[in-house]
Amino acid sequence: MGGSHRGGAAVWELDGFREGIVEVTVPHGTALVARGAVVHRTRRRLDGDIVVRRSIPVHCVERVLCEVGRSVPPAVVEKATEDAFRRGLTSETRLWRYLEMGGIWLSGAKRLRAVLLLRTPGRAAGSPAEVDFLRCLRHVDVPSPVRQYEIRLPGSVAVVDFAWPPQRLVAEIDGAKFHTGRRARLYDEERQSAVESAGWRVCRFTASEVRSYPRRVAETVAALVGEKSRA
Repeated sequence: MGGSHRGGAAVWELDGFREGIVEVTVPHGTALVARGAVVHRTRRRLDGDIVVRRSIPVHCVERVLCEVGRSVPPAVVEKATEDAFRRGLTSETRLWRYLEMGGIWLSGAKRLRAVLLLRTPGRAAGSPAEVDFLRCLRHVDVPSPVRQYEIRLPGSVAVVDFAWPPQRLVAEIDGAKFHTGRRARLYDEERQSAVESAGWRVCRFTASEVRSYPRRVAETVAALVGEKSRA
């Protein structure tokens, strides 16, 4: 028996999942009643899928990412997946291998597969807000940006949230966690000035803008990419 589905995602501390939801999976035919918990039963072998994290038996992160698609929308699956990549819990290669080895038959796995098919190669998105930004761009005709792109500056390297290198265009997503306060604003301004001095154009959006006005954000980016492509 191990923590699974949303409960497993909470044990792994994946973006979008909180402590308090308890879900476990047991072999089919097991008589188990757990007050306050959701109990799933499976005919699939569990032996190789159970690990221990924070002293709690839990399904491996690959299985959990397959399972959560049963209960949450694609955006939440994508944010959890990018979080797992960013923290080194798994990789795109390992997820595809897990699906090919039978994981695709888990309830919810097709939602994870759809997320992976939309993903372009490269580094993980840096935050849930950056996943929201990527998702809003899919509604307009714009090339996929490079995530977490390195721009070499005199004496340093700036890692920007998104870049379109052929157009020398950068997009930065400002979330409240890392971009509030006087010191953070000064750092952002100085770094942006250095990137612009290196010949790049920088556009900035707040996480709130991306969530509340996705179409407007996407159309703004599409116009900038088109403008830089014609220049």
